[in-house]
Amino acid sequence: MLPVEVLVRRQDLVVVPGPVRASGKRFLLSDGSQLRLTHVSRRGRWLTVGVELTSSAAVPFDRERHVFELVVQGRRRRPYFEGGLFRTGSRPAWGPEGLLLAGGPPGGGLPGALPWAGLALNPPAGRTVWAGSLQFETGEATAGLKLALVHFERRRTELPFEFRDLPLP
Repeated sequence: MLPVEVLVRRQDLVVVPGPVRASGKRFLLSDGSQLRLTHVSRRGRWLTVGVELTSSAAVPFDRERHVFELVVQGRRRRPYFEGGLFRTGSRPAWGPEGLLLAGGPPGGGLPGALPWAGLALNPPAGRTVWAGSLQFETGEATAGLKLALVHFERRRTELPFEFRDLPLP
């Protein structure tokens, strides 16, 4: 038997059209995570993109299931260096917007409306921050570039030895 690993259930979590013009912008994912392009530079055939991904506690970033791709003229390209993102720290789950929403109606008083005892005993899980720089080869293409964060699942299986010469995509 031959061990084989297959990528299944591919899903684009976020697609950034024109990453060169999107430097410094934030993009929200459906699970509450945020992607920010810290810097984007182009030198010849290479595009370097600095990213900061603040992942939610419910769906953390996983290098085995998440990957960045650059779409160039309809073809998907992976970063030249797969090491990509590194964990840089955590941020509290209660940001200014969360505290404002949890505070109740206007005039209700922000400090008294929050369940401080419950928050002290069971603090909400923080958000993990991943940051790094990705480098893609773009060729001569300058228009129509898209940066995508993709999620997929890996499935391991075994094939009979008779299929050893079968070309796999």
